[in-house]
Order: sequence, then structure tokens, then C-alpha cells
Amino acid sequence: MIDIQPLAILREIHRTGSLTQAAEQLCLTQSAVSHAIRRFEERHSVKLLEREGHKLRFTLAGTYLLDLAQRVLPQLEHGAGVLEDYARGRRGSIRIGMECHPCQDWLMQVVDPFLSAWPDVELDVTTAFQFGGLTALLGTRSIFS
Repeated sequence: MIDIQPLAILREIHRTGSLTQAAEQLCLTQSAVSHAIRRFEERHSVKLLEREGHKLRFTLAGTYLLDLAQRVLPQLEHGAGVLEDYARGRRGSIRIGMECHPCQDWLMQVVDPFLSAWPDVELDVTTAFQFGGLTALLGTRSIFS
């Protein structure tokens, strides 16, 4: 399994162009960043970065992981935000079941202002028109007989 920290480090090195600046942005020491990269390289038997004078160059493996980080990390960051919304009660689901078609029209008029105010709440309305009210009213058995 690939750990998230090296992905974040590679993305920051690419963004800032420097190991030192990447460490600052991640609130780590330069030594901690270097050790994290070295541990990853040893664990996976690949080289991620090469020095060219004072510049760092991504190897093929490093470029692959950078591309992966740029796809995966935003999704994980978004996921963390969604979880925080759930924890703070700003996101959730409302599930409603009904058998009345006119009720659905009425419900949507009532719920629309709520959904405008709470855009991250998911509304799931399930309709199952099984009762057949008109058929029951016009059925062969009469309540008057």
C-alpha cells in the first residue's frame, strides 16, 4: 500500500521546487521530509528524485507518483471535507417514501427552500403507487351494500 505522506511531499516538492520549502509548507523539518522520501524509496526499491546540482529532478517512478498524487490527494482532501460536514451536521440524507402522486408535487414545493438552504443534504424520495386508491373506490365491493 502506498502511504499518503510521500504523495503529499512529492506534490509539494513539485509545487515549490524545493525540499526545504516543501517541508515548510507541510509543517515538517527538511530532515523529516528527506527521511520519508528515503524510507519510501527503500520500501519500494525505487528512486523518486535525483539531484542535478541544487535542483531536484523527478525520476520516472517519481513522475508516476507525482501524477498519482495530483489525482488522488484532491479526492482524499474532498473526502475529508465531506466527513467533516457529516460530523458537524452540515451534510446528510433525507429518505421519504410515499404512495400519493399529488403528495410528491406538494412535497417538492415544501422541500425546495430547504434544499436551497442545505445544498449538501441528499434527498431520496421513493414512490411506490401500490394502493390504487381509485381502484379501491371503484372496486366491486361497495361499503354501502
